[in-house]
Amino acid sequence: MSIVFFGTTDTGWHCMHAMIQAGLPVRGLVTGSQEFEISYAKDKVQNLRHRSFKNFQEQHGIPVLTFTRRFDDEIVHTLTSWQPQLFVVIGWYHIIPERVRALAPLGTVGVHWSLLPKYRGGSPLVWAIINGERETGASLFYLEGKVDTGDLIAQERVSLGADEEVGELIAKLNTVSGKMVAEHIPKLLHGTAARWEQEEAQATYFPPRAPEDGKIDWTWPARRIYDFIRAQTLPYPCAFGLQRGRKIKIVKATLQPLAGVHVRVRAGDGAWLGLEKILLESEQQVKWARDYF
Repeated sequence: MSIVFFGTTDTGWHCMHAMIQAGLPVRGLVTGSQEFEISYAKDKVQNLRHRSFKNFQEQHGIPVLTFTRRFDDEIVHTLTSWQPQLFVVIGWYHIIPERVRALAPLGTVGVHWSLLPKYRGGSPLVWAIINGERETGASLFYLEGKVDTGDLIAQERVSLGADEEVGELIAKLNTVSGKMVAEHIPKLLHGTAARWEQEEAQATYFPPRAPEDGKIDWTWPARRIYDFIRAQTLPYPCAFGLQRGRKIKIVKATLQPLAGVHVRVRAGDGAWLGLEKILLESEQQVKWARDYF
């Protein structure tokens, strides 16, 4: 049996590590650059959660192939030489065409951070928090020609706290995803894994998000603004407002502002929101909002 792993993010790294710890037969690894081209963006985009996978080659002798833009003949030749039985794709941003998926007779599987068929598409955690969800999860499923529509193998539910920020949720789901692949990939190799169809009638789809989508509308209710902020805070580009034409990224806020601690802003419903931490445009150092405004 032979597995080929595709990944570029910290989540992919955690899952790859879990698979190695579980003794799974990973024959090769395909990763990508931090800056890359993608169909829905005019310019190159930055993978804000990019992580190097070179340690798996250095410590475990697993060959690493760097993907650039397309599955050309050279890449397909290398994949074929690894004689894959199964492709595992986690933290990957490129469509794997059918002719490539056909190289792995046991299929191509991946992890999507939602309880499929809910929240198919891009940025599922961000959208879940924006929409005020109190539960999300991870789904292990088969990759097919359409986005996030393949049969399910396993799902794990996780709670989503009313004040939980996206970075906390990422850390939680990294752990869940690693355990999921360590438990269910061996079953796939031995033909004992569960498999069931998604319920199309329950499907929802959300588009990928870009940094410019983070502009705050201060006429919204305070709760909506608060959810909007915690959904897009670090490690993502952050929700933002404009002051005299300068972009102010809001890193942390609260619905219970304290005098002398927070900068109070009245929302559209008349409730107060407290700004706690900010990032100024083109700066890397997080500041206390009270020290700026």
